[in-house]
Amino acid sequence: MDKSFLVLFFKKERSSLTGGWPAVCLLATLLTSIKLLVFWLVAWRFGDFPQIVCQFDCNWYWHTAIDGYQLRPNHGPGVDQANWAFFPLLILIVRAAVFLFGNHGEVTGIIVSTLIYTAFLATAAKLWADARRRSPVTFLLVLSVMPFGFYFIALYTEGLYGLLIVLFLKSLGRSRVWPPLLCALATAARPTGLILLPLLLAEQVRTYRRGEIGLESLVDSLLGLLVAPLGLTLFMLFLYFHVGDALAFSHVQVGWGRAFINPLGLLRALAIWHWRVDSETRLEGLYLGIPILLALLSGVWHGRHGRWSEAYLCLAPTLIAMSAGTLSLMRFVICNPLVLFALADFYAVLPGARLRAVVLVLMVAASVVLLQFWYRGVVFLF
Repeated sequence: MDKSFLVLFFKKERSSLTGGWPAVCLLATLLTSIKLLVFWLVAWRFGDFPQIVCQFDCNWYWHTAIDGYQLRPNHGPGVDQANWAFFPLLILIVRAAVFLFGNHGEVTGIIVSTLIYTAFLATAAKLWADARRRSPVTFLLVLSVMPFGFYFIALYTEGLYGLLIVLFLKSLGRSRVWPPLLCALATAARPTGLILLPLLLAEQVRTYRRGEIGLESLVDSLLGLLVAPLGLTLFMLFLYFHVGDALAFSHVQVGWGRAFINPLGLLRALAIWHWRVDSETRLEGLYLGIPILLALLSGVWHGRHGRWSEAYLCLAPTLIAMSAGTLSLMRFVICNPLVLFALADFYAVLPGARLRAVVLVLMVAASVVLLQFWYRGVVFLF
């Protein structure tokens, strides 16, 4: 089964409904090119496009790729920040691109992130279409015009992490080799890659109950569970020998004001806070509540349709993000591939072509407005 996985994954579908790989990849490339053109056209009022699209964490990833990990933190206004918080997979990919093709500044980062985003767009669209027996065009359009799309073009891990999640889901149950390897890569991209481990273990249990595990398969399964967290393990070993603290990626989060909080307590606080503060602060609370509500709705939607793995991957990362505070909560939720699957589902069931067209236009308008905020470096988009 393992040797046929890539053939199964990349084979041309016979169904004209879901479309074959060449058509999906071509359309994904075309839509990504249009997105880049729009980003460039909007940027002319704000400055040089490669520089202004790289905001906030993008600069950390870029400078870490060029200069490496720090030995000691920077001293900011009352806080200490260091690049130990940024996981190495995307950084290694950028370093490889610079080594192979030279350092062209932020342009290199845009090219890397755009190529990863295009692969994610095509792969996610194909998985969504095959699972729903719908045209991948729906997903391609929704993801291409969705607000906050700049997170996929700037040098962030959103596209890379999403691609690994989608490939993991596609390979789960078809291969014993690829899911642990993809899980290991996901843990090298973000610590939340560990949320894939329960799905991997659940698949092993299902295989055992079907009576399909012999001695050889059992050994493969145990090795897979050992390989799955390898990305995080290697990064922790590196940090231990580099700065003397294997958990430096976690401890340094205090420099960004992150600290563990009870996510359920956060929900309660937002609900009470909404009614006890001025209108400006209430608006901020509403902005924080939107991603939480969206994640909950997406999880319930997937669960209602029996897609329990997708429901879990909607809710688990959101709870983890909430446990570290409200910083970047919108980014973590809105760029979650399983939340994007739910958004495409919601769009696909809208009654009437006219309503769907209106929704697309509104999404484009919101994207352009938020893009201008991004170019200005507005802090709420951090």
